[in-house]
Formats: sequence, structure tokens, C-alpha cells
Amino acid sequence: MPGPKWNGKSKTVKLAGTLLPWLGVQPQLVQVDDCDDFFLPLFSTEEKLRAFMVLLDHRMNRAATRYTIKEVTDGKDFVDSIFEGGVRVMLDPILLDNNRTRWTEIVRQGEELFGLFDAERN
Repeated sequence: MPGPKWNGKSKTVKLAGTLLPWLGVQPQLVQVDDCDDFFLPLFSTEEKLRAFMVLLDHRMNRAATRYTIKEVTDGKDFVDSIFEGGVRVMLDPILLDNNRTRWTEIVRQGEELFGLFDAERN
């Protein structure tokens, strides 16, 4: 099966102030179907983060995950450290009813961070 698809739209993004779920000593990483890569989900609001975690627990048939919420203070340094670990970054992922996930994928081009809108995996 093909990997995530992209709708061709992008814009510059700022990640300082985004939030991530933190489990013990590391961030929550996720995988999407038919893709071997790990993704770090970042969220623009606490409500989006909490809704995602509830649906993720439900999708994985697990009890509610105990996590804390961390805030990104320096977006570029933070993303550089994540990319160095071979992890991809998704902004505001949404778990859809039909077992698909939609997100804005964060990429670096030179010194700029861009969001590639509506990446999606069936």
C-alpha cells in the first residue's frame, strides 16, 4: 500500500507553544497503518491533544493513558532534535472514524519549518 498522501498545500509554521503528550521520560510516539516511521504528535491546543489521546486509547483498546503535557518552547531546536532521531512530526493529528488519520506534517527547508497540509493515511 502507498504511504501517506499529501494534498500539495504548504505554509510556514511556528511550533513554539505547541503541546505534546509525555509518557514517563519520553514523548508519546505513534505509527500510522502501512508506514514503518514513528511520528511525534504536536497540538495547537490542549483540547485537541486530550481528544486525540482519548481516541488513540480507544483505537488501541487500552485503558486511559496516564500522561503529562509538555510545551515546546523553541520550535526549531526541538524539531531538529526530533528529526535527528529519525522521527517525523505531525501537527494536530485527527483520528477519523474510518480508521484513518489526518495531520499536517512538519518538514524543514533550510531554516524554515513548513506544514504540509492534510497528510492522510487510509
